[in-house]
Amino acid sequence: MGGASFSGTTEAEVAALLGDCHLVRDPGSLFRHLVVGPAVFADDDLRVRAASCACYRLYLSVGRRVPGEVWDFLVPVTVAEIEEMRETIAAAPNSYTERWARAEAAVVRLMSARIHLESSTRPPAVLRWSAPGRPLAFGFAPF
Repeated sequence: MGGASFSGTTEAEVAALLGDCHLVRDPGSLFRHLVVGPAVFADDDLRVRAASCACYRLYLSVGRRVPGEVWDFLVPVTVAEIEEMRETIAAAPNSYTERWARAEAAVVRLMSARIHLESSTRPPAVLRWSAPGRPLAFGFAPF
């Protein structure tokens, strides 16, 4: 997947958000140094977990399966944001559809507000820091 690339953002903007995190210059190292915690939400189409990299920066690790491909995202977050997401999902009516919709909405809200790392192995492979906005892989719904 080569070196870092940037879509709608610059290396300086990513560095301003993340500080001296090694993922700014070498996002490929994510796959060697990411420690993933228990699931905030998980099913076959959407996986949301807290994660930290080797420099202890906290992220939300998101996996999204859409027809024919899987996208992975890494969004910088705080402990409070992860707890708020857990509470929001837990407060959903006891139905799979409501929990899934709340998890998706919380992820899209965070990704619409901040720079995030996105990755897909589909040809051509993607590994890039992207500007805030609606992530491509969330344009589909599993229903």
